[in-house]
Amino acid sequence: MLAVEDHEPLLEDLVFADCVFVNLPPVEKSQVLERHLGNKRMLIGDPVGDLLTRIRNAASSRNVELEAPYSRLKEGIVKVLKEEKYVESFKKDGNSLKIVLAFSRRQPQITGIKNVSKPGLRIYRGKDDLPRPLNGAGISIVSTPEGVMSGKAARKKGLGGEVLALVW
Repeated sequence: MLAVEDHEPLLEDLVFADCVFVNLPPVEKSQVLERHLGNKRMLIGDPVGDLLTRIRNAASSRNVELEAPYSRLKEGIVKVLKEEKYVESFKKDGNSLKIVLAFSRRQPQITGIKNVSKPGLRIYRGKDDLPRPLNGAGISIVSTPEGVMSGKAARKKGLGGEVLALVW
């Protein structure tokens, strides 16, 4: 059995919350909590996987717009998707990337997207071994020494690299 002293920090937080929250409107409650707990941000272990999941979820729920944390790698991935007409537009807004998905006849252009290379298992391929999803109907996204590009562009330049994603 734990002593009361072991629970003191929790009890202090509960007393604080009870005293503060009684008569505050919702906006002020969130501001008080942020000041008390600090602005803790979630750490993402696989940023590319997170971006692809956000895109997959937005496409499956037919959301036109989505937002993701910004990085140059993510911007390169979205740039390839824009060049291949899977994304209508994108822009960097502070520390986030705002993406507008492309639609055709009320259906998203992206019907499937798969993360290939993961933090625990990186997948590298030479120029001749780059994947061609759906026998060329889809694209692969590859990180090469010359930047992020589609598998078709990498083969044309004679480059291989890390296969990040498959899109169809």
